[in-house]
Amino acid sequence: MSSTIVSRGAGDLRANLVVGNFARLHGVSTWGTIRVGMRAVFRGGTSLAGTPLFGMGLCHNTSNIVMSPTCDHFLGWVTTGSSWTYNTYVNGGYWDNCNPKTMQMQNSATQTLVGSADTHFRNWATNAGTDATMLIFTDIVNGGGGSWTVKGYYSDNGLGAATPSASDFVTQMRLSTPTWSVNVQRTLSSAVTVDQATYGTLNAATVFWNRNSVTLDILDFGVVRLS
Repeated sequence: MSSTIVSRGAGDLRANLVVGNFARLHGVSTWGTIRVGMRAVFRGGTSLAGTPLFGMGLCHNTSNIVMSPTCDHFLGWVTTGSSWTYNTYVNGGYWDNCNPKTMQMQNSATQTLVGSADTHFRNWATNAGTDATMLIFTDIVNGGGGSWTVKGYYSDNGLGAATPSASDFVTQMRLSTPTWSVNVQRTLSSAVTVDQATYGTLNAATVFWNRNSVTLDILDFGVVRLS
């Protein structure tokens, strides 16, 4: 099932993912560092088993993407935890054990997970009784000579009192090092070998989520060339 666009608030739009994926051409021809980012909220409050799949990054074109029957080319990160444990907290509820890890897919039959999983990522559901909106960024760094690095900025151990607005999203997306207080940079891997000439140019940004008991609402989504 693909993502659907639904109306929210005063003409605001969001992508609503329930066992869905989407990709958008980003229009950036060359870069040193490119960022894929979103302001999003996971809606639900139950533990998830069966290796929930959430991820984001770059892909080739907008049809044969991750979670499609075939996948041309993808570089980014995905969650690898076999189960997400839902926890209640004094300030809300969150999922632990998501364990994102760098992934490259050169085609649907060749999937490579690189480096160690990051055990610090927490997906928050509620914050002080309201939906826990999060900023989630992925930086793809082209180091030259086919050597690339994937970095992530996301919630580590807490959310704090503030909820990021659309304006906060735009401001933080432009910063080489985001200053949002609860977003921590995690370098997920290094020295990923990328061959765009063989497997396809990474010319689109993508997000995917494979559960229906918890909905992923994407309030803002964008791509920025940082260098």
